[in-house]
Amino acid sequence: MSVDNPPTIDEVLHPGEEVEWAGKERTSFNYACIIGLTLFVIPIIVMSPIPLFSPIALLSYLFGIVVFSVTIRNVVLYPKWYRITNRRLLEMRGKRIGKEVELSRFGDTPLRECVAVRLDHHASERGSSPVNDIIFFDPETSKPLIMFNDIWYMYTLDLEILSDRQKCSSCDIEVNSKLEKCLACGQSLV
Repeated sequence: MSVDNPPTIDEVLHPGEEVEWAGKERTSFNYACIIGLTLFVIPIIVMSPIPLFSPIALLSYLFGIVVFSVTIRNVVLYPKWYRITNRRLLEMRGKRIGKEVELSRFGDTPLRECVAVRLDHHASERGSSPVNDIIFFDPETSKPLIMFNDIWYMYTLDLEILSDRQKCSSCDIEVNSKLEKCLACGQSLV
């Protein structure tokens, strides 16, 4: 498998493995700021009294081109997708696996008892589009294994493992209502 030809999702999956859920990371506000700043700084440099071919101007152009191209690559060409298969939890950029956790790591503990949802922020002016972080915890150590960042609320609606939740009063994380203590902070929920 070469770098020029990234694998399709079918090539990434093991034989018999199927995708049960997929959610896309929301375009980050940070990326938008970087693009805006780059597009703002380059014209200022071009119109400045510094000669166009001075070392500082050339370094600024190079910096702008690199930041802009990396941002376009991460936002437009290869956005981050999160997938839950019947065998693994996957974080993928484009069609390359960034992080993965085998479901066998959870043992006999149902996945719904090892997942928590945290409201990250609201994406619209009126606060009507919540953006969540989905965190999967190790059932033995209660340490986070993998986190699905900036997931639109619409992607979490059809995720069955997130149904029947209760909110921890201490850390504002939502966990399964059958749990007696919070996965994140350990506070009693009873």
